[in-house]
Amino acid sequence: MELSFSMSIEKHDRTSVGRCEGHNTRLHETKSQLPRRAWFDPAGRYEIAPWREGQIDAAKALAKRKDAVLAVEIVVQVGNQTDWRELPTAEHPEGKPKPGMKPLMKKLALAAKAAAVREFGEDNVIGVDLHLDESSPHVHIVATPIHDGRLQAKHWLNGASTCAKLRRRIHETINAAVPCTYTPGEAGGDPHDPSKAAGGPNARKPAPGITGAALEALTRVGEVKGLKGEVRTLTAALQQSFSRVKRLELDLEQQRQRTAEAKAEGERKAREERERADRERTDWMQRAARWDRRERELMDLYADADNELKRGAGRGRRLDE
Repeated sequence: MELSFSMSIEKHDRTSVGRCEGHNTRLHETKSQLPRRAWFDPAGRYEIAPWREGQIDAAKALAKRKDAVLAVEIVVQVGNQTDWRELPTAEHPEGKPKPGMKPLMKKLALAAKAAAVREFGEDNVIGVDLHLDESSPHVHIVATPIHDGRLQAKHWLNGASTCAKLRRRIHETINAAVPCTYTPGEAGGDPHDPSKAAGGPNARKPAPGITGAALEALTRVGEVKGLKGEVRTLTAALQQSFSRVKRLELDLEQQRQRTAEAKAEGERKAREERERADRERTDWMQRAARWDRRERELMDLYADADNELKRGAGRGRRLDE
């Protein structure tokens, strides 16, 4: 498995360094987090080097301007989600994490810490965190750009050339632990034309001797560059396919959830209607029983009164006699 190396750089001042801590140490949930079922590890995040607030205070003490760069954040990633995850399925719409990858994640994290120490010095490292709760494992490195006792972010980030050198140095350390390819920006030129390859209809006839060998070597270099371009194109297409399948599975899961919720809501309403009908039936039965008792009581009272009248009428006849 050939992994690609990628790295992003961000500068932090007084206003953003606090947000950086909240995101990296997972003091709160983030929009980039996946559902827990899709995490590479239940922890979601591992502390490789603890966050050192005191180092930020030291940088603030050295700052001469309010907008001074107090910290440099580097995010290192090797591979992409197709390297770390299986294809999305109905059960795992985000793509199930591939088994047996944790040792590689550990190597990446330790190599990133080593790169941070090598690049900025151990005293300047603010924190190193491995995130396992997003699409691909990656490491956040945060360090104060202190050089020769002063804040000097330009020592590392003074233009594209300086940043490119920083990337190469970080890649060197990472690559020693986790083999990965780094493709820096290549010089421009005409696109590869297969028809100009050796033996092609537009190929130049090689000159004898050294000139011919040089032309042949250049042709082979062009062919290799063309193949690398095709590989990059295929890799990009694979990423797009993975993302499309992932979106489709997530849409299907949401539809299943909506269907399940609608079914549950229907069952809840039916249950409530049955319970209401049972309550009304019980109430009417209780009322009917009360009316039945009342009716019997009235019948008994009526019978007693009728008997009393009959007895009174009998006594009256005897008096008349």
